Parts: sequence; C-alpha cells; structure tokens
Amino acid sequence: MSCGTIAQAFLRRFSGNAVCQFSRPAWQIVRSVPISFTHDHRTYTSVFHKVDSDFADEEITTARTWLNTFKVSDIPRDKFHISFARSGGPGGQNVNKLNTKATIKCSWEDLDWIPQVILERLRTKHFRYLTKHDNVVVQSDSARQRHDNLEDCFQKLHDMIHDCAFIPDEATPEKVEKWNEIKTRSNEARLAAKKRNGEKKRLKRTAAQW
Repeated sequence: MSCGTIAQAFLRRFSGNAVCQFSRPAWQIVRSVPISFTHDHRTYTSVFHKVDSDFADEEITTARTWLNTFKVSDIPRDKFHISFARSGGPGGQNVNKLNTKATIKCSWEDLDWIPQVILERLRTKHFRYLTKHDNVVVQSDSARQRHDNLEDCFQKLHDMIHDCAFIPDEATPEKVEKWNEIKTRSNEARLAAKKRNGEKKRLKRTAAQW
C-alpha cells in the first residue's frame, strides 16, 4: 500500500474526530499535500503524479516554474491551424447558418514551446485533446461569435495542460516528518487490527471444538 493511500485511509478514519479540525474533508487535504519518496538516492514528491526520474532536478524545477506562470496569452497561435465551421450549439439564427464553431489544430511536434517534462506528463496522463494521429485538436461552439469560440479553444487547451501536467512543490522537512508519522501510526493500527482479527478467529475455532 502506498504512503498516499495509507495517509488517506488514516485521515478518513479520524477526520470526524473533534481533535481534527479541517476546513475541507481530510481526504481532499491528503490529495493536495506532496508525499515524499526516494528512488536511486534522489528524493521526489508526488500526489498522484510521479516525477519522471529520467529528468534532472533542474529540468523539473524549470518545468514547475513554467507551469506556475503559464497563461493563455503565452500560447503561440502561429503554431496552430485555425478553422471555422457551422455550429450546432446555441446561437439563435446563427446556428447552422454561420461559421461560428472554432477549431484549433497542431501536430505534437509543434508543441516544442512546452518543456519536455510537461510534454511527458501530457503523454502519460489523460490529455483528451491528443488524437491517435498525434495531433492536438480543440473545438468550441459554446458562444454565438466565432472570436469567443476561438478564445474558448485556447482557454480549454490552457486548462487541460494545467490539469494534466501538475507538478507538486517540493515537500518541506516538516511535511515529510508529518506524513512519515502518519504512515507509522497507520501501519501500527493496521497490524493491531490484523492481530485482533486473528485472535477472534482463534477463539472461534476453539469454541467450535468444545
């Protein structure tokens, strides 16, 4: 069982206790707190996204900084083929009459403006705008005006990159110590429960023999 799973189970069990005063459900707090682990003498942090060990620490730090400052306006529009078509969405008389549905498209190779660490995460996570032919295609027909739909396409792309390529911050020593304590207490509780269950089974077998 992973450290994150243990921590979630522990806080789910004790989040109803009066001692635990959280502004959010405890399991949500666990999801947002980095868990530290060591591999090949290097320390990484992870919530649900494991930092790829093929990348150097400097590359990961650069990618984290890029993602934290990444805005819709940073997307180079000249990398995309932009087209418009008739929309089947809302828009009154514009629907099926005017080309208001917007589509942006580019090849995977044209995403060279994105750090390689981020691209690797987009490859391995549920980046739903990536087609089987290695093209990135985003569409929108939610608005009446083609300009608004075009802007919505780039906003969707921006949001999806953020969602799929999340890189947690480095865990502080205090957080590492805290979650190691939770892991230890959870493991002790698991072993104690296992021992109690074993004792119950033994007593049942003894009673059956009487």
